[in-house]
Amino acid sequence: MRIVRSEKLWQALALLLVIIFFGCRLIPRRGISQECCDEIIQYGWSRGEVEGLLGEPMPQKVETRGITSITYFSMGGVWRDEDGNEIHVCFYGPGYSATSAEFIPSKLSFFEKIKGRIERRFPAIF
Repeated sequence: MRIVRSEKLWQALALLLVIIFFGCRLIPRRGISQECCDEIIQYGWSRGEVEGLLGEPMPQKVETRGITSITYFSMGGVWRDEDGNEIHVCFYGPGYSATSAEFIPSKLSFFEKIKGRIERRFPAIF
């Protein structure tokens, strides 16, 4: 069995591993997509099931008589991923099942999304 001693081969393998590592770190983390939105409505999921899929909703600002507080909207929720994609879900009925959901895609370009992911996941570089 012959051991490969080519320095360029080892450098290429190391570079490939670095590219794979950083590439995997740039994959989106949460499943905010049109498919998730369609699935939530199709099966009339409960709030707990939606939170199991998408995580905690974003806190909503509620202003009452000049006092601003942050609360979780009980009859609906907004979920946003790191790229700016959003799903707005309304719950209604005895079991508070999902009655409507709307997917709002991000207005960021592909390069803006990648730049944002790099800045958030590799803060030491910037």
